[in-house]
Amino acid sequence: MMQKSALTYALALYLILTLAACSGSTGPAQTTQAIREQPLGPTDQPYPYPLPILRITPTSPYPGPQAEPSKPVYPSTPLVIPPAGENTGVVTGRLVDEQTGGPLAYQSVYLADKIPLTPGPGYTLGIQERSSPHALTNEKGQFAIGDIPPGTYVMMVWTPFNASVVIDQATGKELEVSIVAGQILDLGDLPAISP
Repeated sequence: MMQKSALTYALALYLILTLAACSGSTGPAQTTQAIREQPLGPTDQPYPYPLPILRITPTSPYPGPQAEPSKPVYPSTPLVIPPAGENTGVVTGRLVDEQTGGPLAYQSVYLADKIPLTPGPGYTLGIQERSSPHALTNEKGQFAIGDIPPGTYVMMVWTPFNASVVIDQATGKELEVSIVAGQILDLGDLPAISP
């Protein structure tokens, strides 16, 4: 019986001390009033929370003059035209933007094979990223592709995400390139869609 009353006494003392510690020095009435005076935060409001108002300004928030973003600077690369071989040909040209007429710099130009569809009419275009005849344009959009086996190819501009066929301005169809062994074919300016 003595143990039961000592345990009850200890439990009652624990509850009194806990309540006293929770109320602090201001007392429960003042704590409730202090909470009510604070403005509600976004998470204290009922769901759904109101969306904040976003203000988008076209100018930079940073002080000072606003400069154009810098463009990467590449070293000037002169066009080197390889000699035509006894059993291979060479094709050169300049890739320009169809819209602006400016050079399409640092673009991969490929000669695609025409692969007939069997059965049926027509064909599809095929390139192998490493083995198909290709070159990278320089800063002026110029390119030269050497060691091309004789045959008929279709000119393409290729990126890892996109490929577009170069269109012959005279016919409105895809530009077909006929390579002859021992000859250099200069295609001149080729308008193309910028990838």
